[in-house]
Amino acid sequence: MTPSSTTSTSRSTSTSTRTVPAGSAATVSAALPTARGVAMRRGNFTTLAQALDYAATAATGLCFHNGKGQLQTALPYAALRAAAQTMAQRLLALGIRRGDRIALIAETEPEFVITFFACQYAGLVPVPLPVTVHLGGRDAFVAVLERLVAHSGARICLGSAQYGAFIAAAQLPGVTLATTYDALADVECADAALVPTGPDEVAYVQFTSGSTRLPRGAVITANGVLRNIEGMLRHGVAL
Repeated sequence: MTPSSTTSTSRSTSTSTRTVPAGSAATVSAALPTARGVAMRRGNFTTLAQALDYAATAATGLCFHNGKGQLQTALPYAALRAAAQTMAQRLLALGIRRGDRIALIAETEPEFVITFFACQYAGLVPVPLPVTVHLGGRDAFVAVLERLVAHSGARICLGSAQYGAFIAAAQLPGVTLATTYDALADVECADAALVPTGPDEVAYVQFTSGSTRLPRGAVITANGVLRNIEGMLRHGVAL
């Protein structure tokens, strides 16, 4: 796994920063360290959950910045793991079954990453949706959202609070719950044994961006994505 990674988000221009431990957020004054404190592993993981388990033993994590390059959120891997496992229990409490698909509006936000890994721990299939608000505005966004969710076969659709009104306006037949991440905070955890997505199971469904045609989904197994990551680390950027 890598040292503290940097991502960018334009959600806010505030200069305050925060960490995201399991179930809460607290203000901090500095970014995460770049020294891991544990040996770097470029591969030899069988699942994405196992990779995060190892990363959680390090002091590093993910740092989210706004469009001005200002640090917004510091998310240590250990906190990501704890929050993901908590979210996994909340998802399982909703009565969904192993292998069910969960549509997630793809955003560079901690909640998206947490829920993506929650699916890995619960044996669910996250489906990141490449949905952005273009010139068509609200109606165009909702239309694309409806089309992608229908194509994905998702049972649940989630997004951040800023997309709550769009999710509420969408007609999503077959979806049992369409809401925001925040709305799941009151869901009582299932307290079930977490059985992560296996090497040959579907880790996620990846849609194309749709810049030249309608987005299309590709099924990605855990083994496939892990071998791809290992190849990039060992032979691509040669870390």
